[in-house]
Amino acid sequence: MELCKGLPVELRLQDYREVTGTFDAVISIGVMEHVGYKNYGEYMRVVDRCLKKDGIAFVHTIGGNQSYTTGEPWTDKYIFRTGCCLPWPS
Repeated sequence: MELCKGLPVELRLQDYREVTGTFDAVISIGVMEHVGYKNYGEYMRVVDRCLKKDGIAFVHTIGGNQSYTTGEPWTDKYIFRTGCCLPWPS
């Protein structure tokens, strides 16, 4: 946060379901993996609700050309409890 001191930027470390207000831009980096595929719709509705008219959203995620709803058990338990991260190919 110190890197943005004096810039017209507001950084938040906050649960997406609790965000209020409207913004010129929403930048989401590495969040979708934690949100989980069952919550993608709600997440995108929150992003849309928080954008001002003609606002812009940048949503970064890890993707692949195969669909998974679970991953490696340890990762599912300790890292992405409600989310999904693709397993590395064998």
